[in-house]
Amino acid sequence: MIEGVRSVMVALDVLEAVAFAESEIGVSEVAARLRMAKGAIHRHLRTLTDRGYLVQNPATARYQIGVKFQLLGRVGAQENGFFAASEAVMTQLRDTVGESVVLSAVENHGVRVLATLAGTAPVEIGVRAGSLLPFDRSAQGRVMMAFASGKRREAFKRTLPPTGRAALELDLVRAQRQGWLASPGEFVRGINSIAAPIFDASDNCVGTIATVGVFEIPPRGRAKSMIAQLQAAANRISVNLGRRAGFERGDSVSSPRRARGAARPDNQVASS
Repeated sequence: MIEGVRSVMVALDVLEAVAFAESEIGVSEVAARLRMAKGAIHRHLRTLTDRGYLVQNPATARYQIGVKFQLLGRVGAQENGFFAASEAVMTQLRDTVGESVVLSAVENHGVRVLATLAGTAPVEIGVRAGSLLPFDRSAQGRVMMAFASGKRREAFKRTLPPTGRAALELDLVRAQRQGWLASPGEFVRGINSIAAPIFDASDNCVGTIATVGVFEIPPRGRAKSMIAQLQAAANRISVNLGRRAGFERGDSVSSPRRARGAARPDNQVASS
């Protein structure tokens, strides 16, 4: 790799490590996360601080994101059609079902959480924006894999350990058939995510919308309605992004497999 390109990649890794940390973070922690020497990390931190992308707390010598980074994020959100297409739909879904709502988009090694809305319960349950969810241990990740193109799906699989492939394949088929998938207690113990795919105008799966809550909730009698609301929200975002194919038939997802006569959802939340 060209040295200049490597330097840029390290700088981005350092910036992401600070941005996605739960609180201020020090040089040693960043170095440990990136498995690099503290001296090299410190140089990148100083450069990013000098440019305004990071800020160092003088009392603790620890770092957090700076004004310029926040400004870029704000401008990007305003220009990002995905956010614009999703914001109102997320709010309506949260207000309807009462659960936390999570919007995610695909990356090469997992699904990145772009935005979250806290539920209406007194105790907040959710996933932090910026979190990278694994393909094989999250409802969002497996839904993305299920509706990705064949070549892209195989590329995602190559990032995963070889164990558990048979169970993963069954879940991918289930997601394609149902149009949604749940992951009770898998990524975070005691928490359940139920995710549905979002498609763009070219019928590519570009993200997911999910509800997040305690996995004993919702009660079985409410599960069918809640999943229908989730799929309707995913459809509305997809339409906002320009997708039209298949909606005239009233399909909840209208994936290529679904359009060729796949089975209707079985709505078995606990078994997904």
